[in-house]
Amino acid sequence: MSEIIELDQYRWRAAPPVVFVDMCRDRLESEEGYGLRETAPVLAKCRHLLKEARARHWPVAFVRPPHASAGPRNRGARWIEGFEPKRNDMVFDRAGPSCYSSEEFADAMNDCGRVFVLAGFSVESTVLATLIDAAQNNHFVGLVRDASATRPLPGHDAAQSHDAVVAVASRFGTIVTADHWIDVAAGTAEAGAARSNVSSIR
Repeated sequence: MSEIIELDQYRWRAAPPVVFVDMCRDRLESEEGYGLRETAPVLAKCRHLLKEARARHWPVAFVRPPHASAGPRNRGARWIEGFEPKRNDMVFDRAGPSCYSSEEFADAMNDCGRVFVLAGFSVESTVLATLIDAAQNNHFVGLVRDASATRPLPGHDAAQSHDAVVAVASRFGTIVTADHWIDVAAGTAEAGAARSNVSSIR
């Protein structure tokens, strides 16, 4: 099982990317047992992650479903307010359930050191599929539990469904909270910067 907290072999690199999955307006559509009460706390944590990442100049990526880029006039129009990509952010269009259905995504995560964390929506589908594919690609991935959401599964409410899917996800990646990940990434970036400084002196 991959362990994203043990990052010693990656500390010469910058902090790993935060990958926001399906941050599109249609992911906020309400259904029975899934509405503002379930999505608002997740969005708040996602905003916190994004704010920290941008303030610290950490890499940020957005992956959106196929229909979100159906035409040139609609490009970017479906992003949740506040999650519109900036010029320096990575943006990928997935063709299937997994983020790895974008070849560019897989290549970019390789270039970033094979370590990243996932946040956002569609944990029961896109995020879980991505975690499984990550293990197959020898990538080390974390799921930010409190910055992600799962729609209700049959016979369960949203919270129960999220707990169940996160339990399955833990077989393929490491489960972290937003604050824990920020602490880990900050330590990794500082260690990488220190190593770079030592190398430049030499």
